[in-house]
Amino acid sequence: LGDGHDTAVISHLRDFRMQFAELTEIVQSYENASDKWTQLQVFGEPARVGLGVCIRLCVPGDAQDPLALDGEVHEEKQHLIREMGVLDAVVRLVACIAAPFETSGSAVPELPEEPEQFLGLAYWLIKQACKDQMD
Repeated sequence: LGDGHDTAVISHLRDFRMQFAELTEIVQSYENASDKWTQLQVFGEPARVGLGVCIRLCVPGDAQDPLALDGEVHEEKQHLIREMGVLDAVVRLVACIAAPFETSGSAVPELPEEPEQFLGLAYWLIKQACKDQMD
């Protein structure tokens, strides 16, 4: 994905926002936490890839693992991620995944590997997309 507000970046971000929204609808249709994890494992791969790409847009670098990227943010891309609703879609998805624990008051169980990785990527994107606001 190139620099600037080119149409390819905007198109990718629009696609990612839709993927996150669609995954939220799928996961939201289940109430049980383990069913939500299962749906995340079954349908979450494109969204997981989208999270990684969005992190790379925010924080340029050579690291293969997007979670290893930290440092100067690309402010234009960071702004686009927020303004196009991508960040809001990710936050809604995470809230949907966490919903069973808010109502039950129970501790979060040990997560299977895939949801844990997904939630780690979601957290890292939120952190990087809001970095200038947190400093």
